[in-house]
Amino acid sequence: MVTIELAVAILVAAFITGMLCWVVALIGLRTVCQDNATEIARQLARGDQAAAMRVSDAIRPATAEIRSDGDDITVAVRAEARWGALGSVTVRATAAVTREPGVQGPR
Repeated sequence: MVTIELAVAILVAAFITGMLCWVVALIGLRTVCQDNATEIARQLARGDQAAAMRVSDAIRPATAEIRSDGDDITVAVRAEARWGALGSVTVRATAAVTREPGVQGPR
């Protein structure tokens, strides 16, 4: 009896450890999305569209959505994380900045 209980306890502990690792990976992915959204927004605020597009292209398969409203720039980066048959989780981060003085951009 003790061996069956021990085997079940080990399986449950392994599953919980896997889930905790998954949560840590999601937190890391959220941090990466936030860093990329901030970087793209800062580059656009400086008027450097080429650098912003390089960062945007480098984050594949994540997607970046850029909105400009007057002098305000909002960048949302979205990525999906999957863990086998359990499905996918969408992670999203947003950064908003104001365009620097003297920088012209789409309005």
